[in-house]
Amino acid sequence: AFLINPSKKLVLYVLLGSILIAVTLKWKFPDMNYFNRSTIVIIATSLIVAIPTWLKSGWQQSGRKLITISDPKVGQLAIALLLSLICCHIIFH
Repeated sequence: AFLINPSKKLVLYVLLGSILIAVTLKWKFPDMNYFNRSTIVIIATSLIVAIPTWLKSGWQQSGRKLITISDPKVGQLAIALLLSLICCHIIFH
């Protein structure tokens, strides 16, 4: 698990606060693309939960344990997906 035992109250408040963040961004920046707005909300809410959890419990996982592959075929498909996303970014950007 990425975060070990985050505060359930904090997660609930951040979940409700994410609505407020999204509405505020929509109001302040009406021309902002939905993709960009949702990315900001996801990153902000993840950090709001992650930082206090890391400070309270510490970094519980080694870097090697963050990514585990259940089957070599799954790992190959993940790499293929990553490469296709990079190609799409290069072609369409």
